[in-house]
Amino acid sequence: MSNYSEYKVMARTMRPLRFIDVVGQEKTKITLKNAFKLNRLGHAYLFCGFHGIGKTTLARIFAKVLNCDAPVDGEPCNQCSSCLEITSACSLDVIEIDGASNRGIDDIRQINESVGFAVKGGKYKVYILDEVHMLTKEAFNALLKTLEDPPQRVKFLFATTEPHKIPATILSRCQCFYLEPISTDQISKHLIKCAKSNDITFEEGAAYLLAKRANGSLRDALVLADQLISYCNEEVQLSKAIHFLGLLPKSELFEFDQKASKGDLDAAFKLAKSILSSGRDIMNFLDMLCEHYRQILYIKIYKGNPSSLKVSQVEWPDYEKSASYYSYEQCLHIIDLILEAQNKIKYALSKQIALENLLIQIVRSYGRVSVKSLIQQLDSLKSNLDITHLKQEEYKEKPPSTTLSTPPKPESKKDLPKEAPPPTNPDAKKQNICYNTVMQFAAVELEGSLKKEGN
Repeated sequence: MSNYSEYKVMARTMRPLRFIDVVGQEKTKITLKNAFKLNRLGHAYLFCGFHGIGKTTLARIFAKVLNCDAPVDGEPCNQCSSCLEITSACSLDVIEIDGASNRGIDDIRQINESVGFAVKGGKYKVYILDEVHMLTKEAFNALLKTLEDPPQRVKFLFATTEPHKIPATILSRCQCFYLEPISTDQISKHLIKCAKSNDITFEEGAAYLLAKRANGSLRDALVLADQLISYCNEEVQLSKAIHFLGLLPKSELFEFDQKASKGDLDAAFKLAKSILSSGRDIMNFLDMLCEHYRQILYIKIYKGNPSSLKVSQVEWPDYEKSASYYSYEQCLHIIDLILEAQNKIKYALSKQIALENLLIQIVRSYGRVSVKSLIQQLDSLKSNLDITHLKQEEYKEKPPSTTLSTPPKPESKKDLPKEAPPPTNPDAKKQNICYNTVMQFAAVELEGSLKKEGN
């Protein structure tokens, strides 16, 4: 049992110890290193961003640099006593405080009283306050005076996920760094690197799938990787990752594309039943479906396998075949339907009906007339009507033919020959009726398109 208690998850064991090891956040790393090298250190720093992107990690590394005995190019040596104490969280000069559980005015008063104490062994006394936005209004007011005029050799490093909750008086006294979500490619490469260091085989497709699910949070990706490694028994494969995450196999989407191109409405009901009966999350399925049509749209635009697409060579023939079923405008229309359905299904009383309705609309998109073809048909009808109207005008303006013998003058108006009416063209009437019908239909279609563009 002791082996189990000694195990540490990768999110802890793979925590970076140097700036160069931190994934992403290049601007913040360069700024902190240059501030130290140029001796332009502020007294308060605020790291903002959502969970798992390196706020506390950057604060700890910066605290090590400030107190390191032999820093190299703005990086801590991780060998001196100060670095080792900070790494093991037992340093007397670097004090970490959880703002969520130490949020009252009395907790901040203790900080105000201790800032005047001499540094034990390092160069600076560093206070790292995590989730600083959780402090009460009175606690912020108590901290303000110390933050405005701190003693020498005292640094404050704040971390928060909600900077908008911090008073402006505190923000104005801090150097703020707004950390960005980590890209999917960076997370994927880091997962493979971490797995390799633990002698674990990790397929590239599975790593990329986890990275997408993490939504920019490296810690979330490492936690998912730990679960997946336990499930896959140290050999992580894409097929097992799909099953573990409850995702739909791509083969079912490719099959749906083929049936939808033939107008098979039954395919929509079967796919919806497959999602619901297997207990898969509908919102995850919609994300996957939207990404599926996004990839098809890229193929329609670039006419090939662009570098921005993460399509494996195994799946590429299937994607190329599915792309042949759809048009460019159809893909845009389907993506709009999915994005609209994502908002509706959250609050729908019957999620099954909402999902079936979406899939049926995707199948029916094959019968939808595009605005471009509609305008072409209108132009063609207009040109035909213009030609017919021109012929009628030419007939009216044509002078009557003259003969050598003149007819006798009639004695009364009754005897006058009646003037023959201009010939009527029945096809022209039909074209007028057809043109008016198409114009009404076109007005509805264009109005809907303009509303979508306006939204």
